[in-house]
Amino acid sequence: MLKPSFGKLKNALKQKNFPSYNLISSLNQNWQWSLARALSIIFSAGSFLFLYLLQIRQAKEQLLSVFYGWRWR
Repeated sequence: MLKPSFGKLKNALKQKNFPSYNLISSLNQNWQWSLARALSIIFSAGSFLFLYLLQIRQAKEQLLSVFYGWRWR
């Protein structure tokens, strides 16, 4: 996985007691949460689209079998 390296910056800010050290450590944790959230949204949208298209295909086959009898099978 791609992970931004904040190591040197973290150590420098820790030694000098900057208040923005907490901000950088929270950024380092938040990008993982946002990546996980984005991946879960993409996965759920993809599965929804797949099931929707499958349902359309099955409905089309049912309609064809109703209109044309069992010739298509």
